[in-house]
Amino acid sequence: MNREIKFRGMTIKGEWVYGLLAQIPQEYHTQSIPAGVYISNKAGRPFAYQVRPETVGQYKGLKDKQGVEIYEGDIVAVDYKYFDAKKAFVEWDDCYPSFVLIATTDVNIREYDFSKCGTMELEVIGNIHEEPKA
Repeated sequence: MNREIKFRGMTIKGEWVYGLLAQIPQEYHTQSIPAGVYISNKAGRPFAYQVRPETVGQYKGLKDKQGVEIYEGDIVAVDYKYFDAKKAFVEWDDCYPSFVLIATTDVNIREYDFSKCGTMELEVIGNIHEEPKA
C-alpha cells in the first residue's frame, strides 16, 4: 500500500498550508531564502510557505469518519468501546515508529496504538496548536 506523504504547518500569519516539507538550516544565499521550515505549494515550489516549526505535522495516511485527513497534532473525538477517554490527540511515537492516540483522563495519560481502532470511530475536532488545552 502506498501512503501519501505530506505535511501541514501554520504560517507566521496563522494560516494552515499543506504539502511537502523542506528544512533549511542556514540561509540559501543563491536565492535569498532565510533559514527555516517550509511547506511546498500545489505547484511544487519547495519554499512556498515558511511555517512555524512547532506546528508541523505529518499526514497519517488515513481519514476520519467524515473524510477529513488525520495529521499529527490533531485532536480527535473517539467513539470506541475499549477507549476510556472521549477525546485524544495524535502523536508520533519514536519508540514504536508509528502514530498513536494519546488520551488524557483525570487519572493518567494513556497511549493507544492507532491500528487498534479504525478511522470510523474517530472524528477530527481540532488540533493542539489552536486548542492546546483541549
